Amino acid sequence: TAYSIGGYSAATLTGLGRNLNNRHWVSDVLAGAGIGILSTELGYFFIDKLYKNKGDNLGLLSKIEGNDNPSFLALKVGPTFPINNFIDDRKDMGFEMALEGAYFFSKKFGLGAEFGFTSFPIQSVKLDVEDHEELKTVDVNYESLGFLNLSVGPYFSHSFSENWEVSLKATAGVSNPASGKVIIEGDLIDTPNKELEIVSYTPTTSFRRNFGAAITYKFNPELGLTFFSEYSQINTKIKYEAINNLIDDEDDIENITDREKIKFVTLGLRVTAFF
Repeated sequence: TAYSIGGYSAATLTGLGRNLNNRHWVSDVLAGAGIGILSTELGYFFIDKLYKNKGDNLGLLSKIEGNDNPSFLALKVGPTFPINNFIDDRKDMGFEMALEGAYFFSKKFGLGAEFGFTSFPIQSVKLDVEDHEELKTVDVNYESLGFLNLSVGPYFSHSFSENWEVSLKATAGVSNPASGKVIIEGDLIDTPNKELEIVSYTPTTSFRRNFGAAITYKFNPELGLTFFSEYSQINTKIKYEAINNLIDDEDDIENITDREKIKFVTLGLRVTAFF
């Protein structure tokens, strides 16, 4: 108890201090605290499943009771591979991380949900402006395109041995995107850091569909390692809005809205705890 009081007190004072010194928004501090608390609870949950020491009652999640069906809670991570063109065909391999769980009403069928994020780096290019040859040395950089995802749907599971299990899912939900900026960088940029923000982009909250298959090896009846493969599609609109105009003798940059259909495949691993 003393460790908990001391640790939470120090964390609270640190967060408050950074907020008062204009180092973080309150929302950032609260989000960080939530992630820290959830990570601790998940750590207790998975350790309980590995060492079967539920008698310690270390975390809130240890109170979850199972029903002898393949219900699970899992942490998953893996790279994402775009399979269509978006953002001027300059996307790169991305990254996805999520918390996933499902409650099975029988040995075969259940209802599950997933909460996580997806991020896509966007490749930089050289600026190419007609009649302005000197600008071709300037780099154009996009901030990463990111989505916070929440989806639900049916799950199917089949155990074909004591240690091996396969599962399928089909989920749908929403993706809440992060806004970003387009930044140009080079020696010709007349700013102290040689950078200039020229365009902001704002994707809309959008519909997301996801289909996946997974195979799990169980170390014991309560804990396993899962390899998964998933296909996802996000339909969104991205609004581009001018911030600065690099060339003074040109008209203002026109605001543009593009409809983007983002399709990608994710391959990865998840630590799966059954309950």
